[in-house]
Amino acid sequence: MTKETIQKTNPDKIDSILSDYILHDKLHQAVMISAPWGTGKTWYIQKKFIPSFESQHKKTWGVIYVSLFGITNFKELDDIIYHQFLDFYLSKSIHKKIPSKAIRFGETALSIVFANKLGLSSEDEMNKALKLIPQPDHIVYILDDIERSGLNLGELFGYVNNLCEHENSRVILVANESQILGRFNDTHKDKDKNNSVNTENIVTDEEKRIEAYYSAKEKTVGLTIKFQAAPDEVFEQVLNKVVDKREVQNLIRQEKNFILDLFTCSSNNDTETILNLRVLAFIDVTIADLYDSVKQYLDVFGKDNSFNDCLPSMINTAKNKIILDMVRYTALECFKFKMGKNLDGQSFSYLGSSNHYIYFLHIFPFVQRYIKQRIMNQDAVANYLKIVLKEEMVNQRLTKSVFPILNEWWLMNDLKVEKAIEQLEREEIPEGVGPEYIRGMMITLITLRERGFSIPIQHFTDKIIKYLNSMDKISFNNSAFSIVSIFANKDFIDLYNRTMKPVYDYVSQRLLDASLVEYRFLIDLQWDEEFPIKCRNHIASFSSDRRFLSIVSAEKISDKLKNANPGEIWYFCKGIREVYNISNVSDFYRADYETVDLVCKVIRDLIQQYEKHSLNKVKTSNLKMLLNLLDQTREKME
Repeated sequence: MTKETIQKTNPDKIDSILSDYILHDKLHQAVMISAPWGTGKTWYIQKKFIPSFESQHKKTWGVIYVSLFGITNFKELDDIIYHQFLDFYLSKSIHKKIPSKAIRFGETALSIVFANKLGLSSEDEMNKALKLIPQPDHIVYILDDIERSGLNLGELFGYVNNLCEHENSRVILVANESQILGRFNDTHKDKDKNNSVNTENIVTDEEKRIEAYYSAKEKTVGLTIKFQAAPDEVFEQVLNKVVDKREVQNLIRQEKNFILDLFTCSSNNDTETILNLRVLAFIDVTIADLYDSVKQYLDVFGKDNSFNDCLPSMINTAKNKIILDMVRYTALECFKFKMGKNLDGQSFSYLGSSNHYIYFLHIFPFVQRYIKQRIMNQDAVANYLKIVLKEEMVNQRLTKSVFPILNEWWLMNDLKVEKAIEQLEREEIPEGVGPEYIRGMMITLITLRERGFSIPIQHFTDKIIKYLNSMDKISFNNSAFSIVSIFANKDFIDLYNRTMKPVYDYVSQRLLDASLVEYRFLIDLQWDEEFPIKCRNHIASFSSDRRFLSIVSAEKISDKLKNANPGEIWYFCKGIREVYNISNVSDFYRADYETVDLVCKVIRDLIQQYEKHSLNKVKTSNLKMLLNLLDQTREKME
């Protein structure tokens, strides 16, 4: 171990590596176990390795575990080690509490004072007590949370080196090394004899900082083990710890592969699963919290008169499908929340590491609220689930379509896949299906084409447009068709979006035509006292469409401003305030940026023109008020 070795492994192999290091090390260096926060390093050390090692070697080796979290000086660290040492190795045998400062490591005899405190009156008794103390070369120090300590990291490496090289002890460092590296610049500073920082030697450059860290580490640490928890074992450990009900445990177990797949897809290496135990626990607890309410409401609705024409088996199938969808949806939204992603509340497809898609037929808006605020509106949950159950019952009746069969193409041979494609080509899109069905069909067809099957893609996009054209009103936008992936498969998403462009264009035009009718008050009607009220009444529609002023052209807005009287401008400004809440423009109205920017330029020209000729003083004042509002809004949109 004269030159550091880096090894990736799982806990099963780490046991033997660490045991071999402890029992046979001749090079007097430490071992570091490194992994991101929350991946189970501490759990493995405390619950698995230490008990296992002590069960075999307790009589000959002593293990001292210390978390460095919050420790700011080495005297504090020494005191903790002394206290653990004495309590663990002496008081258990002589049944007395030993003061932590009564003895120091490395001493070969007990002092008279210490002997008196122990009540040892003879040399014989002192010798017996000494035999209870492991010699330095049979002590294992496990120092955890290195990156969370307040110690000077350069000095800490020196401290560890002294234990390894001079005391011949074994030292295991447990850390998130990426975080150590990130703060090494702040703690690895040369100090003069007066303990003041020598600013000439502060490492400031990124490369020098990294070099300084590895230089300090190289002498002390001979082996770095990249810890990787065993996913199946950790999944069970966390589940059993945080979820009590067996019924909920079994439900979560059904989706184990899906949940673990989240961590696999979020890692840099798509073959590696980097589990974060805290995120996994958050997922399990949230699912358990939501399950009782959801199941209770579904059971009540299943007995509702509106489902009298449905077979009990169909109702149960629909209920189970909703619950499983909710479990998956909750798992993904919890994961996104913990990864700092937005919870947009839209239905979307998720592409897993197996390149098979999983699309969520339903969204569960109460899930997002519960994740973020830990509160649940019971009436809203009940009303929404009743709607979802009715929709699911409609889908249960879509038994004549071949798509549910083709949807599991990986279970079929080539001939069956080809026949299913031909049948789907002849079918019309079933009446009453939503964008989720269309999206799922197109993802399957594109995936099959990528696998070498002959797919007439344009035939299917034309069929989709024909189906959409038969609808009196389109109540969804293009986001309902889109695949939102926070992990991988970007190439596939680009291919999907290019393939769906004719559908996107059709939907956009239909929505634009509809919005021009619905929102005609923005331009075609007078800006009067009714204008702010109409704006307020349409806020939900504006936020859903994610645009407001860009619904009409900047040119039309500018022309109306030129001809508007002061009162109209004042009401127009008031209406804008109703919609463009400063806290929400960056989330909902970024698409309006270009329109707002162009309108601001026109307003500036008008103000300059009016001030130059001393005209329209009231109108100029109102235009300045409007310009100030739009400038603030535009800055937020950026």
